[in-house]
Amino acid sequence: MEGATKLYHSKIYIPAELKIPLGKLYVRYSDHALDEAERERKFRRLKNIFLHRNIYVELENVVEIEVNNNVVIKVLYRIPYDDNYDLLLAVNFPNGLVKTVWLNSIHDNHESLNKEKYESPRNL
Repeated sequence: MEGATKLYHSKIYIPAELKIPLGKLYVRYSDHALDEAERERKFRRLKNIFLHRNIYVELENVVEIEVNNNVVIKVLYRIPYDDNYDLLLAVNFPNGLVKTVWLNSIHDNHESLNKEKYESPRNL
């Protein structure tokens, strides 16, 4: 996709005018996402990782947004999974295809965030 691609992070800045897919979403999982879920299951020694086709997301679940020519093309959502983990899903739009998934500790506040790769109000 050609054009001006920008990356936004919820801890830095998300323009209010972006039309972020929120609410009830139907998603499909790529082969890569399914492989990554299986890898995570084995790594974390879990019995299963449940991947739902219908997810419900709010703005508080948005971690990262990729935009091309002011159109959202990918969103990284962080969804509560269980008492220990959140499930992260990188979803392409407009097709709702999940590129990849992984589990993250509920205690991980992303202290290692590289702020330089994201847009901020001062960059605009």
